[in-house]
Amino acid sequence: MQIILYFFVFKFMLNNFHLYYINIINFTYHICQSYNKVYQLIDGWPALLLKTSYGLNRAHAIGAIDMAVWDVVAKIEGKPLYQLLGERYNNGAYDDKIYTYGAGGYYYEENHLERLKDELKSYLDMGFRDVKIKIAGADLKTDLKRIEAALSVLGGDGSRLMVDANGRYDLKDALECALAIKKYGIKWYEEPLDPLDYSSHLAVLLTASPFRTDMWLFPICRVSALKPRQTCGL
Repeated sequence: MQIILYFFVFKFMLNNFHLYYINIINFTYHICQSYNKVYQLIDGWPALLLKTSYGLNRAHAIGAIDMAVWDVVAKIEGKPLYQLLGERYNNGAYDDKIYTYGAGGYYYEENHLERLKDELKSYLDMGFRDVKIKIAGADLKTDLKRIEAALSVLGGDGSRLMVDANGRYDLKDALECALAIKKYGIKWYEEPLDPLDYSSHLAVLLTASPFRTDMWLFPICRVSALKPRQTCGL
């Protein structure tokens, strides 16, 4: 009964994230202190997400709490989290290595192209092969110059570059951008649209492939909704 009460309180705070940010952190800590094993919370997680409405703040909150709770579970088990997840959800199989990239490519007010290139060079110096930059924060002409500046750092290899619009486009602008960047052969075009606008995603897919969406999708039923439409990668 106590864990059910926790869920109701937690759901209320998630839906009012802007008011209860600190409360959520403290609440999660209290749960972890109250249970030597927090599997009750993990097992109830899908039901909680199913009843939680979509939104950027809520996605931030859920992501933070999800990582915190799984971190506690992994520490209890004395295993790396990737191993624990493989054992729990993938019949014990897991990878020792994963693909990663340097994400950033932000906008700068002054000397923006040179500063963008310096930022991307710093990722390469860290050992990353591929990088991702932001788009849709300026007009398309400016963004194309940013893409070309990024490619100059990557030796012109578009397969090492990703662009992320953070859901800022409507369908018209998303299609215009997709056509404009097609010539660069980039690795993927990320989050051009609202992630729940499945039909518009399909229209963009027919124009520009590959592209990706969306880290803000939850619960699993919304992620699964993309698959029958074959709209994009995740």
